[in-house]
Amino acid sequence: MKNKLFISVFLLFVGTALYAKPAFENLSNDNQPEKQMFSCHNITSHTKTLGFSNPISANREADAALQYLLNEVAVDSTLSKEEQERKVKEFQTFAVGLSPEVAAPLIHSLLEETHSRVTTLLQNAKIDDSELNIRLSEYHNAVASVQNMTVEIARQMLFFVAELSIHRQYVYEFGVALECPVTQLLRHDLSKLKVEQFEGYARFLRGGKQEADKPAFLKAWKHHQYEEHHLEHYNKEGFSLVRVSDEYLRNNMRETVADLLAATKQRGGSTMIDWLINTLPKKNPHPLPLPFLKEALIKAHSLYLKAEGDSESDSIFKGLPCWNDEVEEVFKRLAAPPMDPNCYPN
Repeated sequence: MKNKLFISVFLLFVGTALYAKPAFENLSNDNQPEKQMFSCHNITSHTKTLGFSNPISANREADAALQYLLNEVAVDSTLSKEEQERKVKEFQTFAVGLSPEVAAPLIHSLLEETHSRVTTLLQNAKIDDSELNIRLSEYHNAVASVQNMTVEIARQMLFFVAELSIHRQYVYEFGVALECPVTQLLRHDLSKLKVEQFEGYARFLRGGKQEADKPAFLKAWKHHQYEEHHLEHYNKEGFSLVRVSDEYLRNNMRETVADLLAATKQRGGSTMIDWLINTLPKKNPHPLPLPFLKEALIKAHSLYLKAEGDSESDSIFKGLPCWNDEVEEVFKRLAAPPMDPNCYPN
């Protein structure tokens, strides 16, 4: 109850009148901040020794801790998956070492920073004021619903929003090149700010993918499928493709490919081709969108080949192949009529 009261007071204090930023900022490596050599161990040790009977000292320590986390989130996207996992353990140790006197103002500052970034993200979506306020209210509800807010949870939320902003930028760039409607791209993943998704995504994806957080994440993912029309969505009960136009499917598959490319670029690891060969068939995708998915993948691959053929190209498609003979065979198998005529009732 106290946690919800704190959040409510915080939200009233922050308000929504924040400065707008350009629609999508350049995310080239040249603009990435340099890594900061700021030790969270020093902050934690210092916190333990001071005791903080003095509120001013506690606030100063909270400010130093906030700056450390802001430095870390600024370079987060440049780290490998292994480095990010190592950092999560470091952050968790750091948060446990903070005194309550430092933790309280730090939580407040982290939530304030996250609120500011969410507001900018929504402004970048170019939605009208009415929808912006509705979606901001949904985000407020998502934060207010968190039980027992801690520094680590607040940190996870900030890092998730920062990663989401970069992801949306990449989806936008890939999607524009694939000729997906701009208005559709600007709305990409806004549903992740809703109460049904926000905490589940933030806790699992930015908290080290702990087993304890997985059920909430899977529940959030299920909700996300319906909201964003992922490939799995088309097989869901209650959704019908009877009156869906080719234009709708074509645009959604262009966005889907942009989404997959963006995720591949951000997370590293396996390639798009590996996902298409080994993961896509397991999703049992509905056959109707498949020709449009294939069309978008081939177009993306042609842009990849063009970029690879130009040594001076800085194309976002560079290093991201997404079609070959094996993928072609996968699509041939998926396009074959199912043995059970009731397999795809819609």
